[in-house]
Order: sequence, then structure tokens, then C-alpha cells
Amino acid sequence: DYSTDVLSAIAINFISTTPQNQSFFLYFAPFAPHFPYTPAPTDVNSLAGIAPWRPPSYNEANVSDKPLWVRQLPLLNASGSANGDIVRQMQLESLQAIDRGISGILDVLNQTGRLNNTIIVYMSDNGYMWGEHRILDEKICAYEECYRVPLWIRMPGVAGRNDNSLIENIDLAPTFAELTGTEIPSKVNGMSFAKLLDDPALQWRSEILLEGWGDYSGFTYLRGFSAVRTAQYIYTVYNNGDREFYDLAADSYQLTNSVSNPANSAIISNLTSKLNVLKTA
Repeated sequence: DYSTDVLSAIAINFISTTPQNQSFFLYFAPFAPHFPYTPAPTDVNSLAGIAPWRPPSYNEANVSDKPLWVRQLPLLNASGSANGDIVRQMQLESLQAIDRGISGILDVLNQTGRLNNTIIVYMSDNGYMWGEHRILDEKICAYEECYRVPLWIRMPGVAGRNDNSLIENIDLAPTFAELTGTEIPSKVNGMSFAKLLDDPALQWRSEILLEGWGDYSGFTYLRGFSAVRTAQYIYTVYNNGDREFYDLAADSYQLTNSVSNPANSAIISNLTSKLNVLKTA
């Protein structure tokens, strides 16, 4: 059996066998596209020939402005790039079964008359590096590709829109609690964005904390960091004292570390204060 198909079938059966007058919570979390990036048998090589991933930050030629751990990375050679392309293809192929599983879940919700009475949230736990800044097969870093993940919400009665509010995965639990009329525990770090769904003009947080702790398997002390991300900026401090600052409106691919530019000193000072508050909150 293929695990994504098995989990999809379990999810569909759970919905179809739950009495229609009973509320339910379904958490569908397939393993794909994690290592070893195995597609379903019918999807193997289905995306052969897909265009390689080559954003401006791919295999960055000059990383002299980057933190030490990135400066220590060699340029990707032809073999490394080819292997990375294969991994990406297999990951995308493994997502085809997830798409079919989600389609099946939506179908059974519709067939049982629940589709217009169900809140659907789609989110990932982390991003992934496909060669940006010379980084391959990595998910813990202070670059957009690592920490920025998709979030789609379908809520009956709420019109579709794009929203750039800063949402974190720790916000899901308190949001579900509020939507279901459950008391939110006082010690929860996240914030409910339930009211934000109805009112995009609602006052919301202006910054979030990002952290990658060092000294655990596969992630050395040198790479540990804490960062503050706002709608426009990200400021990162590493365990060894290295720092990075990017104006994402002007440098969305994080190519030029502008932490030493005097023109940014006031902004960085403000972000430093915000970061110190977030780390102790």
C-alpha cells in the first residue's frame, strides 16, 4: 500500500461514517513529500522533464555577506544540481496523491451535505530549500523558502481574498478553539485569527518570532538563530554573532545582506528591541 492513499481512505471513511448531526475534527497529515520522496507508483516520472528550479538566489555566486555557515557551503556542481532537480521532481510527483486525497475529502464532504458547513484549513509545517543560497535539502533556516508556508482557508460565508497578515502555525489551535466556542487556555502562545477571517481591517500583530535552535541532530550550534519578521523586513541574529537584514520589498530573494548599511541603523535598532521582547515573551 501507499501511505498517502491509505491515510486518504481512512479520512474519507471517517467523514462518511460520522453521523451527519455530529460535529467532527479531521487532521489529515500525509508523510509526502518527506524523504525518501517516494511518489505513488502511478505518478513515478509523471513530471519528467519539468523545468528546473532556478530563482535568482539559486546557487548564489557571492555569499561573502552571508552568515558563516552559508559562507562555508561550496557552490553546487553539476552533479549536485542534478540530484537536487531529481529530488524536487520526486517531491512534486509525491504531491499528486495528496491532491487526489484532498479531492476525495472534498467530494465526501459534498456528498454528505457538509461542505458548506465545514471550515477547511490547508497548511504546511515548513518550507524547503531547493538550492537557494547554495542550500539543498534543508528546512530550518532564516530564509523565506524555509519558513514561509502556504495557508489556505475555506470558510462558509467568508468571501475569498488574499491576506498578508502575519499568521503562525501556533495560531491554529486558538483559532479552532474560538471557532468552536471552546475556551482558549491562557498559556497558549498563538493568537486566534477567527475574527480576522471576517474583518481584514482588524488590528493584528506587526511582527513574529522565528527560531532555529542549535545543538541538536543535524543542526549545529553555528546555524542556530533567532529572527524577527515584519511585513517588510527580516532581521536575524545567529548564535556566533553573525547578523542578517533584508528589506523584502526591495530584495525579495534575500541576495544582499544590508545589516552593515548605515541607512538601516534605525530600522535595525527597532527590530533588535522587538526581537529581544519576542524572545522573552
